[in-house]
Amino acid sequence: MQGVDGAVKSASSLVYGKAIIAGQQGAALSCLVGNAVTAAAGSPAACATGQSIIFGYPAASSAAITAVADLKVEDFVFNTASGTPAAIRIAQTLADLEDDGCYVEYTQATDANTPFTTDIETTGC
Repeated sequence: MQGVDGAVKSASSLVYGKAIIAGQQGAALSCLVGNAVTAAAGSPAACATGQSIIFGYPAASSAAITAVADLKVEDFVFNTASGTPAAIRIAQTLADLEDDGCYVEYTQATDANTPFTTDIETTGC
């Protein structure tokens, strides 16, 4: 799980750098399309393509996390954690998630001044 945590943190920081370059680090929603962060369009704002970026960091979704951290969907199990702000748990097996014993929890940024966080649970590893 240390490797997953490192991959998610590194990738999220790279995305934030791209958001800064695009001037989108303070945007409640922007989009990662390819290697570029762009403003979300429409009303309400949405990403027609690419992955959702929340205040410069990936959204807490399996699509966003797998895309930015290069995690293979077939190698991991994802489960959206309840609560606000949005969070997602990443584990190697469903049992690891169900037993609350071996996962990384990614919580998305809550505003322009509060970045994402990760928490590693290893009691069941």
